Amino acid sequence: TAIRYGASAARVSLNKSVSEGCTLLNGELDKITHSADRSVYLYIFADDRYGTFSTNKLEGEELDGFIRNAVEMVRLLGEDRSYTLPDIGRTAKDAVTGKELGLFDEGYKDIDIHQRLEKAELLSIFSKVTAQQNEGFTLISEECEYTDTCDDTFLADSNGFEGRHTET
Repeated sequence: TAIRYGASAARVSLNKSVSEGCTLLNGELDKITHSADRSVYLYIFADDRYGTFSTNKLEGEELDGFIRNAVEMVRLLGEDRSYTLPDIGRTAKDAVTGKELGLFDEGYKDIDIHQRLEKAELLSIFSKVTAQQNEGFTLISEECEYTDTCDDTFLADSNGFEGRHTET
């Protein structure tokens, strides 16, 4: 789409991130969080100029207009011929599933809120030292958080590169 609107080259990064967690305040459950984010990053090359853009609006017409505007904005920037996409010969060929680096824990999907709470409780020291003098200090308050995240990123560019990275 960026090429159709006049870019000489482009890269797109599609990202999905899910984060789950719980927070203890003074040894007691204070908050449970769930966050899900999807976004697209554009790296646009046009008329010896370069710009990056991102959005979380991934619907057809909105995304199309966003890309069109991004290409137009890049043309307003100063020239910088040093920015180019890497030669396809220098890019990864084996980043197909995103799990090639061994950074994705298959057991991630099986972790439940009780296990997250258990992890936070293990890290918390509040109940162990509440209001006791320890080497000249008194613990007044503690916030302890456990969070885990799953990130999935797919990259593609106009030189023909496609790759994926997934980690927990």
